Amino acid sequence: MGTPSDFRRSLAERTAAVYAQEPGVVAVLFGGSAALGHADGFSDLELAVVWEAQPSDDARRRLVEAAGGDLVRLYEREPGEPAWADAWQLGRRDGELSTGVEMDMHHFVRADVDAIVETVAAGDPELGAQSFVAALVRGTALHGAELVAGWREAATPYPEALRLAMVRRYGQVEGLWRIEAFAAR
Repeated sequence: MGTPSDFRRSLAERTAAVYAQEPGVVAVLFGGSAALGHADGFSDLELAVVWEAQPSDDARRRLVEAAGGDLVRLYEREPGEPAWADAWQLGRRDGELSTGVEMDMHHFVRADVDAIVETVAAGDPELGAQSFVAALVRGTALHGAELVAGWREAATPYPEALRLAMVRRYGQVEGLWRIEAFAAR
């Protein structure tokens, strides 16, 4: 079976093939520790599915089933949020329900991904957008490789102004004064 990362990659590829057949799915991205080769036996499998338009709940349920998954929950898309999620498990052991790898699947609409990449490239340090673009750049495109490559190109290189904005907003490390106090004690 190989490493836990290899096993999760095989599940991701199999799942992506199912989603790639669905009209309206323009990209599937494999991310997280498994995509980076750092998974262990407890790691989940992270996939992002990019749609041309938001799918119905019925379509999401049908795709989980078609991929051989055990649905745990479909999360609703919150107003104003660019992503929503499905929680499910894949690769059950010995036919027992809910014993597989946890699937952390996020859904996006293409126009929202375009907007996220555009705002990050323009220098917006908002952490959610930054996290998504980091996953986009470091992940593996399992479907829609040309589209993903275009987003990556737009998001890199990381502009110097954005580097500075990120440090200004998030670089303050609280408690460094304590190091000196602890050393003195």
